[in-house]
Amino acid sequence: MAATHTITIDFPKEERIRTPDFPAFGKTEGDVGHLKGVLKNNQGTIVATGNTLKDGSHWVIVFEGVPVGEYTLEVRGVGVINPATSNFRVESGGSIGGRLIGINPSSGAMLGNSFVAAGTSDQPYPVSGQIINPSGVYFGTTLQGPPGASAWYVQFNGVPAGTGYTLTVSDTEGNAVQAANLTVSGPVPMPTTQSASPRRTLRERTTASHA
Repeated sequence: MAATHTITIDFPKEERIRTPDFPAFGKTEGDVGHLKGVLKNNQGTIVATGNTLKDGSHWVIVFEGVPVGEYTLEVRGVGVINPATSNFRVESGGSIGGRLIGINPSSGAMLGNSFVAAGTSDQPYPVSGQIINPSGVYFGTTLQGPPGASAWYVQFNGVPAGTGYTLTVSDTEGNAVQAANLTVSGPVPMPTTQSASPRRTLRERTTASHA
């Protein structure tokens, strides 16, 4: 039986995005190699090529400076005959005040258990992110951000299903942005008696819960 090679887009999918800078992210099955993402307009013309920040089972491709309009996202990989596609619209919108400007997700959003938080900063300080509810604290991985780039992207994988999450992204000088009342859907991890620790990464916590 031939090996399965598939690409799934988790975001964006029919969203209305209110910023010219945003991440596309999703999952893969099998070895699809290096991923490439492009945006096409209604005429089928490529108008933007994304920057792949991460390949593999939880991929991230970012697009920046995208004008207002309707687009089709296409993501291709090696060994995948047909690209994964999704349609969405970029709209104009105001920014949220503060040194760190939150883009996605916003308060009240429903998320999968793997997602990317995105925003921009007008400061040169590195950023990090965490999401918390009464069940524990889960830390993300910063894929891009200051001082190398003003746009920041923090990836979270394997966050347990639950409600009442608060996402916080902050820099080393204490500037922060939050999204509250988030709901995460997805598989519930095996029970563990260990409490959340601010010194442990999400991967370490997941490993401990299955030890």
